[in-house]
Amino acid sequence: MGQGWGSRAQTVLGEIRLGLSNVQGDPSQSKPRDASPPKEPGGRILAGVIGACSVALWFQPSFAPESPDVAFHTAKVLRSVGGEYFIDPFAGVPTLYPSLFHAALAWTARLVGTDAVGTMHGAQALVFPAMWAAYVYLLRDMDVSKAAARVSAFIFPVVLYAPTSRYVLLVTPANFSFPFLLCGLGLAIRPPSQTDTNMRALLKGLCLALAVALWWPNAVVVAALCMGLLIHRTPRPLLRDWRQLLWSTGGALPAVGFVAWQLWQLRALLLGYTGYPRSTGLPWQSVVSFCDTLVLRGSSQFFSEMRFWSQPTGFGSLQQLFALLMFVFAVVPLSLLILYRMAAHAYSLRNGISEGAVQRELVLTVALLILAGSVAVHVVGKPAHVQRVQFVAFALALPFVVDWLSSRLPPALRSRMTLVSALVGVSMAIFVVCHWRPPFVRYPSARVIALASVLQGLPEARIFMLEHTARLVAPVVRVSSFVGYHDGLYYNQDARSSADMLQAYELLRDRSPRWSAVARSYNVRYLLADTQSSAGRALWARYWNDGSLIYSAYNWRLVALR
Repeated sequence: MGQGWGSRAQTVLGEIRLGLSNVQGDPSQSKPRDASPPKEPGGRILAGVIGACSVALWFQPSFAPESPDVAFHTAKVLRSVGGEYFIDPFAGVPTLYPSLFHAALAWTARLVGTDAVGTMHGAQALVFPAMWAAYVYLLRDMDVSKAAARVSAFIFPVVLYAPTSRYVLLVTPANFSFPFLLCGLGLAIRPPSQTDTNMRALLKGLCLALAVALWWPNAVVVAALCMGLLIHRTPRPLLRDWRQLLWSTGGALPAVGFVAWQLWQLRALLLGYTGYPRSTGLPWQSVVSFCDTLVLRGSSQFFSEMRFWSQPTGFGSLQQLFALLMFVFAVVPLSLLILYRMAAHAYSLRNGISEGAVQRELVLTVALLILAGSVAVHVVGKPAHVQRVQFVAFALALPFVVDWLSSRLPPALRSRMTLVSALVGVSMAIFVVCHWRPPFVRYPSARVIALASVLQGLPEARIFMLEHTARLVAPVVRVSSFVGYHDGLYYNQDARSSADMLQAYELLRDRSPRWSAVARSYNVRYLLADTQSSAGRALWARYWNDGSLIYSAYNWRLVALR
């Protein structure tokens, strides 16, 4: 009794010495004091910024609705609303492409009662803040200081930025999948002592499977995660591992089932994709592209547009200069630090190291495996996919880099690091979501709506139009045409049908002597020209005397071919 009372008295006196603010009135009613420093309002500020970004995106016009990516995906959502989940929205033929994204938005459109354009605008308002919020969730279990996690959360918009004109706002399967991928990584990468509940294992499998089903190159990230977990696996009861694996598998079944259904529906086409053209010059071109994405995040192709040296003034020149500085002074050191940290700790993975060290090495191992595995993504001939896969490696390594740098800063600078990062991150978020000029535009325009009402009344047939015209029309009304895309490669069509359709497209575009036979073979009964563009005027000049004009307004010329 005496020792217990003395121990209690010492505890109370210790609480009083820690801070009298916790002792109000009777000391016996005081609560234990947390010896950590006062909590900064960073979380509330971050939540407010994320919410403001969503509101700003909702009330702004759509971002780049006429761009090739957004126009294609909007048109595919329109097709999916009608149940055509696996049909190319421009060419009107079955094609292999991740379709869960379009199906999910189509189901949402039916439920809410909106059209494809409105549904895509709503998704735009959610993707960027959802990606940010998912990254904040990922940082919760990172083995870094709270200050480093807070700084990383604030400067995350800088990591998202690229000179591709704020590509993160494009409503694409890749960007839509990243919130699920980041949440799945947050559920999977945890200190070994924190055991998974069944519900957590279920959600982990669901999020990771959704990320892969929405955008198939995410399989590189998930494969790297599984490999990293095997490398850093600590001894655990085998029964518990199997139980958690079964729950995760159950969570993955809906997304995996949709992909399996898609492949079954397209089983007759799968053999045609074995001849999909690869990039020439491999493996040297793969190495060059990998170095480009590793150092510059795939942005060397945009350097010709970054003429800040010939534009000494103006907001655009500052934007381009910042892009160059960010890639040179942020991405390059980040990539080198990943390699350095892995080399420095490669020999420390042995029994007895701390849980935090195990998790740190796990995350950095996964980041390095993603960087190495992203080379394999390049063989599909799309370096932009490599950039998006590597984005995850940068996001994983960012908090550790910030923690490493902050531990080496003078105390005066360290205390101001959160404030500076908050200012930089908020400024970048405002820049990304509150751009006051195109490509934020209102769509569809009155002339597109008027044309759509005419096209809806036409019999089912292929309408020949140029690529830009198809991007304007297909998201609003279901049409079938041709599209000259990436030197003849259509959106994931097989090599043979893609080459045939490209040849037909060129013959009709140039009005070759065989144009009439080509039109009959592809059931082309109409021609649509947009005379606002020089290419559209040239097309109209070739065909104005080969059919009867059935619509002429807003620079549109619609002809029924003879």
